[in-house]
Amino acid sequence: MLNVIQLMDDEGLGHCKRMVTFAKLISKTGDKIVFLISDKKKYQAKVLDHEELEFIEYDCSLGIEHTYSLVIKKRNNPNLRSWSIDTKRNCIKTLKFIKDQGVYIRLFDNSAPCRLLADENIYPTPLFDRGDLDWSNYKGKVLGGWEQVLLGEKIRSLKLIYDKTKRKNCVISFGGSDPQNLTLKTMELLSIHVDEVPIVVIVGANFRNTTNIFNFNEKIGNKFKLVIEPKNIDDYIASAKLLFTAVGLTIVEAIFLGISSVCISNHFKDKRDLERLKRFKNVFVFGDFKKLSYREQILLKVFRDTYGLPQ
Repeated sequence: MLNVIQLMDDEGLGHCKRMVTFAKLISKTGDKIVFLISDKKKYQAKVLDHEELEFIEYDCSLGIEHTYSLVIKKRNNPNLRSWSIDTKRNCIKTLKFIKDQGVYIRLFDNSAPCRLLADENIYPTPLFDRGDLDWSNYKGKVLGGWEQVLLGEKIRSLKLIYDKTKRKNCVISFGGSDPQNLTLKTMELLSIHVDEVPIVVIVGANFRNTTNIFNFNEKIGNKFKLVIEPKNIDDYIASAKLLFTAVGLTIVEAIFLGISSVCISNHFKDKRDLERLKRFKNVFVFGDFKKLSYREQILLKVFRDTYGLPQ
């Protein structure tokens, strides 16, 4: 039996990473897996190549009928068990078509109306609350919470081997693309303390501001440790005494590892998750990225308190 995992062209590296974990769980049953990835998102191919997982590239603009026929053709008319999609889009047309083919549909982290067409909705986050959405007359499965969080084996093992008392690094990691340029803004803010605290900066595959990040670091004597598209990003996250990040998989991993974190939202849709993150005592919820221009001193206070530096 074949299970299709579709990644849309609007989702980031964290979505790809967690679906790799999900694929490995399915493969333990003996079923086959094939990923559908956007032909415009080359980092998805890089991740799947590294994990030695099979994938088919597709053109998102051609519609679900073309995408479905591509799978059938490439895999020689396979017996499909399930079709899983990780997206926040309201992809009603896609789900209706797949449902008409008699294929079991699994949706991840979707709050749009299309979720009611899926056979199973999974919310792989500790921030899940079923009461957030109206499930009236829905007959499928709704799963969420820590039991559904898709953490890789590496992160789980790091929790066992890392001594919290020996963590020293401050790590800046704003995902694979950092659409609001929060990496550079955080570097500029923390540069006054870069001689006192080792600061590691993770530069993702789809950063559009990489040149400015390199130029700024060079300007201050290359004192930040820049790490470009690391394959061992989990090791860097686990080494952090303090992590600056956005809403997504990384903040969930940090909570799991017991790492103190500063969460800055880079999307207006994060409002509900930001409120939920306030439940966790080791997460400082800064809020919307737009507040950076006038609340910088708050972040500096958190940083200095963490490292015992004078205010």
